[in-house]
Amino acid sequence: PETFDDPEVALLTELANDLAYGVQALRNRAELVRHQNRLEEILKERNEGYGMVLRTAMDGFWMVDTRGRFLEVNDSYCGLIGYSRDELLAMSIADVDAVESPDQTAAHIAAIMRTGSDRFVTRHRRKDGAVLDVEVSTNYLPQNGGRFVVFVRDVTGRRRMEEALKDSKRWVEEELARRNAELDESDRRLRLVATGVEQAPVSVV
Repeated sequence: PETFDDPEVALLTELANDLAYGVQALRNRAELVRHQNRLEEILKERNEGYGMVLRTAMDGFWMVDTRGRFLEVNDSYCGLIGYSRDELLAMSIADVDAVESPDQTAAHIAAIMRTGSDRFVTRHRRKDGAVLDVEVSTNYLPQNGGRFVVFVRDVTGRRRMEEALKDSKRWVEEELARRNAELDESDRRLRLVATGVEQAPVSVV
């Protein structure tokens, strides 16, 4: 029978090894693709879950870029500020902030980029012109050119209550001061009367 010589055997062995390597590589690639697809599914599900949480959160939510332009907003903030989502996505922070000028907002953004986060109270103007007191909590993410994750809470009622309490405290303090002044004046007059009685001459009948 015809047999292979040594060089032919070596060549066939090399071809067999190459085929085995290729088959294994294909299997590894298929496994890698399968894992990659599964990972993408998990990330998509997670992102959709996060998106649902943010869209339905009680507090207002934004994502803005380093120029203060809205990239994402949730339904709560839309309801709070009176603008639709599409309207807000064509706007920036300067369009709703009722306290800072555009230059002040830009400086504030730059400061938060340095510190990484901030929490403060400001005022936002609704589409109908009404002004709200809001508490803002923000974190800076440097990825993708820089993004700010922002949560906004309406504290108008709380601020009004705080102002009412301050007014009540001020009224009580003023009333106490007035009453003390009246008591001091009454005491002074009683002392004068007592002094006059003591100094009056006593007639002897």
